[in-house]
Amino acid sequence: MTVLGRGEENRFVLDCYAILSFLEGGPGADRIRELMEMGKIQKASIATTVVNIGEALALVERERGLTSAQTALARIWDLPIQLHEVGEGLALSAARLQAQGNLPGGDSFALALARNLNATLLTGNPVYERAENLAAVEWL
Repeated sequence: MTVLGRGEENRFVLDCYAILSFLEGGPGADRIRELMEMGKIQKASIATTVVNIGEALALVERERGLTSAQTALARIWDLPIQLHEVGEGLALSAARLQAQGNLPGGDSFALALARNLNATLLTGNPVYERAENLAAVEWL
């Protein structure tokens, strides 16, 4: 695990990559499970955006079908994750980061939320290598 920059201790944001890794047992799933356990006893704060949940569900549905996506969503609802809607402030922050970091749209929302919450972004997505100077990143 490599952490670049510093977010507030025990405050994390999951991007689509991290959500899928957790759901599918991919790279970093153990670390995310550990944080979920900490979240259940309020020792960690874990957040994501509706955009990132939507991205993850779309990928699950495309690869495995609607029933699998619905099962994944049910699992997500049972997790200690703060789900953030996208309002004007977050959308404008994401747009600016998308331009500065040359990021795809969905990824810019996770990065914007991490910055807004002074949190560490959990990811394994190499697209964030272009934006490491914009927020704290923990690589899964």
